Amino acid sequence: MPKGRIAGVVRSWDDEQGWGVIDTPETPGGCFVHFSNIAGSGYRTLHSGEPVLLTYEQPGFKQDGYDFRALTVWPDR
Repeated sequence: MPKGRIAGVVRSWDDEQGWGVIDTPETPGGCFVHFSNIAGSGYRTLHSGEPVLLTYEQPGFKQDGYDFRALTVWPDR
């Protein structure tokens, strides 16, 4: 079940693999994010320390070791 839009900060991002982790108080331990979940068109990437807005879910399994998975991420520039 998706949760409402919240603010977070990118902990880490790997351009080669196309995924990273976002930290928020609502997602203890971090929230997995894949490049395909970043809103926008063309090349989509994030940067460590970047503020973002996101919706997320707790899928009931670990996504690459994380209990939470981002559904949509908007860079908060």
